[in-house]
Amino acid sequence: MFRPHAVVSAAVFCWAAFVSTSTRASSFADFVVSYNPGTSPAAGFTNTTAVLSAPTASATITAPPFQKTQILSLGFGGSLIVGFNSPISNNPANPFGLDFTIFNNSFFTLSGSSISGVFTHPGLTVYASQDDTNFFLLSSSTNNGAGGLYPTAGSGNPFQPVNPSLGLSAFTGGTTSNALALYNGSAGGASYDLSSAIDTNGNFVNLDWVSYVEVINTSTNSVGEIDAFAVVPEPSSLLLVAMSLGALLLKRHRRLVLGLSIAALAAQSTFASTSLTENFSSNPFAPTGNWSFGIGDNSNNQFTWTNTPAVFTGDSTGELDVHLNSSLPTARFQRPLGVTVTDTNHFTLTTRFSFHIISAPGEQGLQIAFGLVNSSLTGGDRTGTSTNFNSDNTFHTVEFNYFPNVSTFFNSGPSLTPAVFGAQTATNADAFGNFASIFGPGSDLGDNTNGVTQLPQDVTLEATLAYDGASKTLTLMMSQVNSNGTLTPIDTELPPMDLVANGYNTNFPFKVDSLAIMAYQDGFTTSDDPSLVADLQFQGFDFTTSASAPQPPSFVSISIIGTNVSLAFPTISTYLYDVQSRTDLVAGSWSTLASNLVGTGGIVTNIDVGGATVPRRFYRVGLQVN
Repeated sequence: MFRPHAVVSAAVFCWAAFVSTSTRASSFADFVVSYNPGTSPAAGFTNTTAVLSAPTASATITAPPFQKTQILSLGFGGSLIVGFNSPISNNPANPFGLDFTIFNNSFFTLSGSSISGVFTHPGLTVYASQDDTNFFLLSSSTNNGAGGLYPTAGSGNPFQPVNPSLGLSAFTGGTTSNALALYNGSAGGASYDLSSAIDTNGNFVNLDWVSYVEVINTSTNSVGEIDAFAVVPEPSSLLLVAMSLGALLLKRHRRLVLGLSIAALAAQSTFASTSLTENFSSNPFAPTGNWSFGIGDNSNNQFTWTNTPAVFTGDSTGELDVHLNSSLPTARFQRPLGVTVTDTNHFTLTTRFSFHIISAPGEQGLQIAFGLVNSSLTGGDRTGTSTNFNSDNTFHTVEFNYFPNVSTFFNSGPSLTPAVFGAQTATNADAFGNFASIFGPGSDLGDNTNGVTQLPQDVTLEATLAYDGASKTLTLMMSQVNSNGTLTPIDTELPPMDLVANGYNTNFPFKVDSLAIMAYQDGFTTSDDPSLVADLQFQGFDFTTSASAPQPPSFVSISIIGTNVSLAFPTISTYLYDVQSRTDLVAGSWSTLASNLVGTGGIVTNIDVGGATVPRRFYRVGLQVN
């Protein structure tokens, strides 16, 4: 349906910036042209900036965005027009031929743990325009309108549409996990194909691109609520080099900007498979060694390398000896993995070691621990203290834990469990606010009826931590290494650990980049009463993953706001980013505008104050990789 609109504008597009990865259409809506709330919009939900960013990251398919900063209410008969500084292309090669997506606050309803239906905002019709004057009606990919399928999965990819052939019946009766599997990584939303545009006579209209999208609420029983608009990126295996010089008249900002646009070839840097083997055949303390202290030091001589004979067939000479005394300050000895892995990757860590307990008082508890950490983000306080119970800061940790202590009061122990700490969830949150381990009978070896009731001392053991990034499951398996190098499995009765079911928050994923041996201090004991004193001997580690190296932003969206330049780009949660600029690509050098910008897992925006006052400026965004 064709519908004229009163506001007239014209635009010839180009970029006033250099992007070090690729340029493409705006990622999300850049500005609001008009907002006309109809009758009875939801009180307080009239903040138009709510629709000018990524969909709400905390939203789930059963718990939609609901805050006043997250959604905009149209009201009965209300309307909203948003604009894009770079046009949305009509590209049949996009996934399912879809060109952009509108996110709302629909959600699946549950009966027990099964999806029974969906709450929607019916009647949200969508129009698109090239000139903010002539608007054409679009059909949603599911013909349910902008307020229908699919509920927002904030942890998903907002630029990837859901398969539009999936109707409500595909989800009902299944669990939320089943639904997310059908989403196939998408963040959901109602997606649109510009090829569906029709005029008032019902004839299809050829729209190669649009710069404006309008949503009108025609419902008489739903106020209609919008969260975000996202543009589906054009697919490409190689990014082509393109140059253009021109002018951009930004309708909302009334500023003429001259500029040069260059899209660079994106260099791919991935690891098909990464592995690391450490057999301690050479001194890790040598100047050429890969090991170092990430926390503390060796002033108490807790870590020692000795050139011992091989202890089993296939073993190398040499071992790392570690003395644990929980009354001493924490010391963490670590070496880089060569890759960073997070909770979506698959990886395996195998450790060959032996131990001897000197003291482990029954009514206390501290663990033998080793595993994976983040070299810069993982702290050394594992327990908190009697004066600050919430000071623990061992974020980003995946580790083996064995508590040899046996409590007669609680009739429990020893305990064996894998443990995972994710990223910090809030400024003042401690590490146990995002933590998973196996508690109670599941980890209590002393309760075993068929398996071992404690791990054997003074023999070589093999501990394998196997993580599945698809199911978020971490499995700890134990064996005894025989002198001929063969393995005898040890039945610990320890089940696989489902991270999410045991308290882990996937919105704040762990990110580990180093192998580590931990000698933790117990903040609740004194030097004359340590909770654990033990000696350990490490013969070696093997680490394998199929993880890819983290990539820099795939695009940077650039907007002019008055005399300033706004840069928006996708980020990986907890990774650090730098923004740089220069005015000439031949002469001069890059200047840092902002450094150590923390990735959120969504879109991060940085403002170059005064950046639009010069004839041209080039930008690049860098990802810091430890």
